[in-house]
Amino acid sequence: MLFENLMDASTPHLACIQNKSFTRLALRAELTREHYMKFVKDLYPMVWNFVPAMASAAGRCGDEVADIRYALYRHIAEEMGHEKWVLEDAEAIAGPDFSRLVATTPPSWPIEALVAYNYHLIDRVHPVSVLGMVFVLELVSQRLAAKVAASVRQSLGLDQSSDRGVKFLSHHGTADQAHLREMALTINSIADRHLQQIVTRAVEVNFQLFAASLD
Repeated sequence: MLFENLMDASTPHLACIQNKSFTRLALRAELTREHYMKFVKDLYPMVWNFVPAMASAAGRCGDEVADIRYALYRHIAEEMGHEKWVLEDAEAIAGPDFSRLVATTPPSWPIEALVAYNYHLIDRVHPVSVLGMVFVLELVSQRLAAKVAASVRQSLGLDQSSDRGVKFLSHHGTADQAHLREMALTINSIADRHLQQIVTRAVEVNFQLFAASLD
């Protein structure tokens, strides 16, 4: 099945992400405030565009992929407004000026490319390609978000009993386990070989661009 194949193919990509400088520091609880600020600045445009990209894809899904369109509708409802959590985290760790900076300045080039790439696929290749982006970001979040949140709390001396400063990461580590189970059903519903190849390629490129942002 396609989902299981994607999970198998993700192993080296996840290993690459875990070997990036940001992730290594995070897993050793050695992140500085500047490291986390850079991460939050890149996180915001990914999260801001997550729902619009899915909405754009859903609007282009014909009746032949109606099940995917409905799955995107459900996922959109669950993800709406999460970009506000990122801005709350930005303000908690570095003040309102930094939160405004995060909301108004471009991210690093890999994240800018990741966002543009996914809109390009949705518009010019096929809307089911968005499942590649969703798969990658949900899987990375499920594997690493809770660990990074705990590291940030420890490294920056944040309140261990609160999600202040790590609200986005704290809420996604657990929630994305359920999202992945739903993704398995959605992705495995794709029977067309060409569409399977499109999603597989989208997964590969999204992994590579996300990993590049962590250097």
